[in-house]
Amino acid sequence: MGAVRRPSSNRTPWTCDRPRSTGQARVPGRDNLRLKPGDAGRRDFGVGMNRVIASVCLLAVTLTGCEANSSANAPAPTVTVTVTATPPALPASATPLALGTSAPTPSGGTVTVYEHRKGIEPQDPNQEAIDVKVCMGAGKSSEVTIGSGPWAIYDAEDRRYKFATKTWEHPGAVPGYPEETQIRRGDCIRGWVIIQGQAATQMTKARYTSESTIVEWNLVP
Repeated sequence: MGAVRRPSSNRTPWTCDRPRSTGQARVPGRDNLRLKPGDAGRRDFGVGMNRVIASVCLLAVTLTGCEANSSANAPAPTVTVTVTATPPALPASATPLALGTSAPTPSGGTVTVYEHRKGIEPQDPNQEAIDVKVCMGAGKSSEVTIGSGPWAIYDAEDRRYKFATKTWEHPGAVPGYPEETQIRRGDCIRGWVIIQGQAATQMTKARYTSESTIVEWNLVP
């Protein structure tokens, strides 16, 4: 019976050498990796973990891209700014008008001061008067209320003197201008507005003030 030839101790089974395609370079350490019989499961486990990690990374990149696209496509916020318009102040006429000069109003009417008198009431020497006329222009209503309220006179120190709330017959200023009344559009009314002034004070100007008009007349001789 011949002798049994045993495998050489220099050869180790269970190698991990893989076939290489023609011309593929041999990578030291990878192609010569030798695994023990129990290492095959570890290699499969490592491959599986690599696949899981790669999937997680891909999912993270996808979600990040979606979030960026959502932010880019999101509509811009709407900002509401409330602006309150302030109506401009109505300046008085730059130069007071001469007595007897009519000033137009925005509605197409006119206002006029003709004369200024002092000492028109014996029972109150401080009362004086201005002779005025108002003509009403066009408007939505057929009638409009007018009165003495818009009229006043001023002294050299810009102190204002308004219409008198108590009057008598004031024989030096007749007829009187109504404290309040209604007139039709297109009509005019003229009379003396009784002013509670100062007998010893020189008045310099008369002023008519309404919601849309400020006009002044010179009272200095």
